[in-house]
Amino acid sequence: MAIVQSKLKEGTLTLGTAPGVEFSCQATNVKLTPSADEVGDEVETLCGDKITAETTTSWVLAGTSIQDFDDPDGFVLYCFENDLVEVDFSWQPNALSGTWSGTVQIKAVEIGGDVNTRLTTDWEWKVTGSGTPTLTPVTP
Repeated sequence: MAIVQSKLKEGTLTLGTAPGVEFSCQATNVKLTPSADEVGDEVETLCGDKITAETTTSWVLAGTSIQDFDDPDGFVLYCFENDLVEVDFSWQPNALSGTWSGTVQIKAVEIGGDVNTRLTTDWEWKVTGSGTPTLTPVTP
């Protein structure tokens, strides 16, 4: 099997109810990250049988965006105005990839930084609803 390499480029990042607000041109880094969470402890009974801890997977949508707090329709003010609100998201990493979608809880992002420099802000939002993003594959 040959090596296949994917890159983030010419993708989309949309927040809010369709058609939503497009923030692809502000994002310099976007990722969906899973984490395995164990609930409870392993329990052993008198006969030697064991019940293992329950494992679930939770997801976050995270990234880095160029700050645009001068723009009333920009990413920074969108996050400020929608702090702790659950909104739909849609993320297509590149023009050839499928689209990941779901619901995230927006959190306000950092505003400002060093004087006279290009400012970026890191963000991370929990995937809510079912807790698992949905992949819609590219149709040939």
